[in-house]
Amino acid sequence: MTSGSRWSLEDDAELRNNPHLPASVLAAKLGRSESAVGGRRHNLGLSKRRDWTEREDEYLRNTCAPIREQSSKLGRTEASIRHRRHELGISKSRRWTTDQERFLAENPRMTADQISTKIGKSAPAIHIKRRQLGISGYIWTVEEDEFLRKNPDMPIAEAAVRLNRSHYAVMDRRRVVLPSHRRKDLWRPDQLAFLRKNPKMPSAEVAKKIGKTVHAVNHKRKDLGLSSRRRNIPWTKDDDALLTKRRHEGVKAKSIAKEMQRTLASIHVRMQILELSTPRYELSWDKRQLNVIKKNVNTPATELAKMVGKSPGAVRTMRRKANLPKYQEHRPWDDSELDTLQANLDLKLAEIYALFPYRSKNSVSAMAMKLGRVRHNRKGYSYSSGYRGSVKGSKFVGDHRVIAERMLGRKLNESEKVHHINGIKHDNRPENLDVMPNQSVHMKAHKSIHEVVPKLIHSGALAYDRKTNAYFVSKRSR
Repeated sequence: MTSGSRWSLEDDAELRNNPHLPASVLAAKLGRSESAVGGRRHNLGLSKRRDWTEREDEYLRNTCAPIREQSSKLGRTEASIRHRRHELGISKSRRWTTDQERFLAENPRMTADQISTKIGKSAPAIHIKRRQLGISGYIWTVEEDEFLRKNPDMPIAEAAVRLNRSHYAVMDRRRVVLPSHRRKDLWRPDQLAFLRKNPKMPSAEVAKKIGKTVHAVNHKRKDLGLSSRRRNIPWTKDDDALLTKRRHEGVKAKSIAKEMQRTLASIHVRMQILELSTPRYELSWDKRQLNVIKKNVNTPATELAKMVGKSPGAVRTMRRKANLPKYQEHRPWDDSELDTLQANLDLKLAEIYALFPYRSKNSVSAMAMKLGRVRHNRKGYSYSSGYRGSVKGSKFVGDHRVIAERMLGRKLNESEKVHHINGIKHDNRPENLDVMPNQSVHMKAHKSIHEVVPKLIHSGALAYDRKTNAYFVSKRSR
């Protein structure tokens, strides 16, 4: 469902058939926002308060499930659940009872989610209470400690999966179980030898070779004095000469940083100081293209785009970034162009633009509106399709509003809407127009049509053809 689309009969039927579903569920099902579902329910008269049944009250009295689970099971909002529990005198107390604390102490190996379903407390509240009572969520057994001692080289992620514990829990327990000298000796001699033989190899490649993390490799290199990083090293004349030479040769900054053993950020900063960096908008433009842009200041962007092999938008951006004068030459429309445009007003705008490649899109769309084409908004939905009117400046003014103002003898407010009684948008006779105070009243008038359709079908005045998939007036009503 696209944002901003009208409500169809199927969508309204879905709302009517599921009056008790939460707005969030219906919003996900229909592809709309919760506020849109709530507003449509209000317009359809479905936003009535649903009374609580005895069965629901009994469920609230006997359950200890979290509020979110109760809400999904009963099809009500969490706020309504809390309000009803308060009315029944069974609202949850934030204070911990003796039985709840005892249950927490007797079940140290149960997860917080499991305990939450038993005592009706949230998982964060259980974690905080465990910390206050000094109860470890999981007591480490002798077998688990022995497993860590026998497998000191096992990666922490694998040990966490084997022991069914978190990554941080295994890491903290290793610090307790393994002696300090044992943890320092986790690097094997062959790993240290590989590290010393390859001081300039990137840490990521070293980590893959010896089975360590990048952080561990960087930390060990720092301990051994093998760190390849050069921190706060001043730039010398030789460095500037090498940077200038490599830049004129067309070498990328990343390759220069690797050669000079400096960070990419320091290379970019030094290039700006030496005025070697190319402006961002010139990175993909060569000198020939720039010269064409600068020499043809009075040429439209569409023509320049074909000359330099760029898009018109890229040409306009280049002109703006290079401080070139904006193209303002006005070329009047000739009779042949106007005839072509008048004959193709019913096409899509993209197709009309293709007929006039040497004119801007704004120029083509403005002229199309002057010739009677219906204006469209940016999302592509026609908000004046079918209406007759004229263009004043850049604004479309419908004839139905002009005639309604003549009928009333005054100007219409922006909130006032003009309704076509017979549904024909180009029928602007005074007896076919009715002025509505706002859009809400206007939509109610359109809504009444959908309410009349079932009655007409039931009476036989309106019928449906399955072959053509369309409604038609039956012969009996003629």
